[in-house]
Amino acid sequence: MSSNPAKFDENMRVVDAATESCQWHDPREKPFRLNGLAWFGTEGKYRRMPTVKEGALPPGVDCQADQPSGVRIYFKTDSTALAVRVKLRSVHNMNHMPATGQCGVDCYFGGPGNWRFAGVTKYDRAAIEYQVPLYADLPQEMREVVLNLPLYKEIDSIEIGLAPGAKIEAPSPFAVDGGVVVYGSSITQGGCASRPGMNYTNILSRLLNIDCINQGYSGSGRGEPEVAETLAKIKNPACHVLDFVANCGDPEVYVKRLPEFIRILRAVHPLVPILVLSRISYNRDAFRETERKQGLATAKISHDEVNRRKATGDMNIYYLDMGDAFGEDFDECTVDGVHPTDLGFYRMAKKVEPALRLILL
Repeated sequence: MSSNPAKFDENMRVVDAATESCQWHDPREKPFRLNGLAWFGTEGKYRRMPTVKEGALPPGVDCQADQPSGVRIYFKTDSTALAVRVKLRSVHNMNHMPATGQCGVDCYFGGPGNWRFAGVTKYDRAAIEYQVPLYADLPQEMREVVLNLPLYKEIDSIEIGLAPGAKIEAPSPFAVDGGVVVYGSSITQGGCASRPGMNYTNILSRLLNIDCINQGYSGSGRGEPEVAETLAKIKNPACHVLDFVANCGDPEVYVKRLPEFIRILRAVHPLVPILVLSRISYNRDAFRETERKQGLATAKISHDEVNRRKATGDMNIYYLDMGDAFGEDFDECTVDGVHPTDLGFYRMAKKVEPALRLILL
């Protein structure tokens, strides 16, 4: 007899509490603040790259730019309940990442320095639309809220449901002006966090009270010049974090792509800090010597390039070795040997946090 755990465990059931009494709001309107979308002000789309003609961006980047990884909605409210109504472009379809991470929305409240996880959308993963409460029956008092949008699924719309008549106010400001632009691979995009708030860029946003602009593209963060040229157009960046070595791991390719990527950014932003990350440890580094040596080779390329630029007078460029970010039990920090679990992402964020704190704060 086949069994469904939800039959016996209510915490595994789809949340179907009533949301009909909610008053629905569009987060694109003030006083809500939408962060993580550098071109939203001109295009009004939940898209991480500008809309361009076919071929102007690598196909994987152009396609996955519609997946709103790292996009966050901030506001304050005294609502006793909160729900979201989301229309997806397609159903959950990843084989090693849960629907809560690929397609879901999660919620934190408390405000800068005190963020606490409050809820996540549990819904029928075969559905293309869902309407789910994130919390209910709380005291009627002002609290600061952030919603993290899906990491790997395009959305056509999202609405926020609050108790009728609830107050809505603008959120607290960030600690620094401008966004921290983090460019990289599927690891940067958030594969395979169990829910959006556990991607390392979202964790960093909470830890440092900064706006991280996620530019991770699964299998497609290869450091192409046209991507660098596009990212260089983001206005007022606080820092560029380069984390694309995982998709450009061949040392012969990386040694060409990294200097050119930096050169393009520097031509537009000569003084903006740049932080170059080496790749994290993969489980196969422990037993496959060629893989381990490749990781060491690309780390050396990163370190050497940073040192070379410093020697020529660029004092706003930094290197961070991520090889030890997971610790000695690095092989226990991924879903599949490459993509981090929540534990892996948390350890990544805690490794990057002091470096960014030193650069920015």
